[in-house]
Amino acid sequence: MESNQIIYILFAIIFFGAWFLLLLVLSKVSGWQKLAISYAAPEKFLGEKLRMQSIKMGRAHYQSSATLGTNSEVLYLSVLLPFHIGHPNLTIPYSDISGVEHKSLFLGHVEIRVAKASSVKIKLRKTQADWLEANSNNIWKYDRA
Repeated sequence: MESNQIIYILFAIIFFGAWFLLLLVLSKVSGWQKLAISYAAPEKFLGEKLRMQSIKMGRAHYQSSATLGTNSEVLYLSVLLPFHIGHPNLTIPYSDISGVEHKSLFLGHVEIRVAKASSVKIKLRKTQADWLEANSNNIWKYDRA
């Protein structure tokens, strides 16, 4: 084997190892792993979806890489395939979710808390929360400021 081939192989091992480790750390600091303990999706999700969304969870910002989904029973969360390591799909019953609107000078957001992982904060844009509310057949509502 030539030295160039060895360098390419080592680079690939280091790159993919670092990528794997980074995603595991991200899933930990965001709280995704904590949510997955109770809310890992058991099957394929049936409902409305918004793809390529940006959300904040814990100390992580999922920029245009999250999918939000809803039906009359659950909130569905997933991330794009390249970021899926450590991030199983989630289905969280609306009965376990509370949301509160927070207003700021320019844009507001809705902070979601989940019953079985109350330390995890999920921040959505108000338009995303309104979409969830409308497409949950008004089963879920958040508190307005």
